Parts: sequence; structure tokens; C-alpha cells
Amino acid sequence: MPKLILLIIIAASTAAFAADAAAQDRGAAESGFADKDFRNRRKALESLGEVKEPWKMDLLKKSLSDEDPVIREKAARLIGKSKDKAAYKLLTDSLKSSDNDTRLGAIDGLRDLGDKRAAAPLAALLSHPDRNTRWKAAEALGSLKSDNGVAALQKAAAQDKDEFVRKAAVESLGKIGSQRARTALNALRAGADKRLAGWAGNVLKAMGAK
Repeated sequence: MPKLILLIIIAASTAAFAADAAAQDRGAAESGFADKDFRNRRKALESLGEVKEPWKMDLLKKSLSDEDPVIREKAARLIGKSKDKAAYKLLTDSLKSSDNDTRLGAIDGLRDLGDKRAAAPLAALLSHPDRNTRWKAAEALGSLKSDNGVAALQKAAAQDKDEFVRKAAVESLGKIGSQRARTALNALRAGADKRLAGWAGNVLKAMGAK
């Protein structure tokens, strides 16, 4: 019995020590994020990337509204890489931001998160007025490999005014690789736009299609 009591005491002491250490780590991180110098806040954000504690998401969420655009964008990407259950909502909410850096970071974050539910909100961004938003959304849809993005990608490939967006849409259809995506690519290949037809043909060829 004395030995069992000793083991319980040791376990309790270890848990208390770990909790105290975690509290100190959070305090240090919060202090870094409160620094007026954006360079120190960036360093605090970088160090947060390796943290596994649940309070990490609280600090990342706050960083989405930091005055420094680099911090806003990187925070969104870290949220995606965290795979936390709260990440999807945080990032899809950030897609609605009027701030380009926050929105672009959220697109990358959703790509890294890999949640196929993101195909619908990302597809909606293919009609966004910002060219970089459309381009990144097109690329992210290819990474998600969801048929829910095929129709929007086909439309973007055929109609977007920016060549880079159009080409990214075609390439993403190839990455999705489903029968629905192949059908879209064949339609683009058969269209009147020779350049677009060439892109679609090259993608289909790379996919092994005749």
C-alpha cells in the first residue's frame, strides 16, 4: 500500500509540474504576441507552430486580426496545418474577409486542412474580383480533389479574364481526376478556344486519356 500511495503522489506531482510548465509557455507566447514590434510578434507566431497545447488555437485566432499582414496570412496557414476541429469554421469565416492577406491565408489553410467540405466555399471564390483570390482558390480545389469544385473550375477555365486563373483551373481539373472532371476537360478540349483546348488536351494526355 505505501508503494501505491508513493506512485500516486509522484504521478500527481508530475501532472502538476506539466500543467505549470504549460501555463508558463502560454504566458510567454501571449507576451510575445502582445509585443508592439511586429518582428517580435512574427517570431512568436513561428515558435507557436511547434506547440501542441489546446490554447494554441486561441492565439492563432487572435492573430487573424493582427495589424501585420504577414502575421494574418501565416496564422491562417497554421490553423489549417493544426488539423484542429475548430479550424474549418475559422478558415471559412476568414474567406469572407475584405482583407486580401487574411483571405489568401485562409485559402492556403483550407488546402492544408484537406477538408472536402471546403470545396463549395472555395468554388464560390472563383467569381471574386481579386485575381489572386481566384487563382489560389482554383489551385486549392485541385488539392481537395472534390467533384463539388468541377463545375466552377470548368466555368473559370472557359470564362475567367485572367490567363493564369484559367490555366490553374484546367490543371486542377486534372488533379481532381474524376470522371466528372474528365468530362469537363473533354468539353474544354472540344471548344472553340484553341489555347484552352490545347491546355485541356495536354492535361488529359498526362492523365492517360486518349
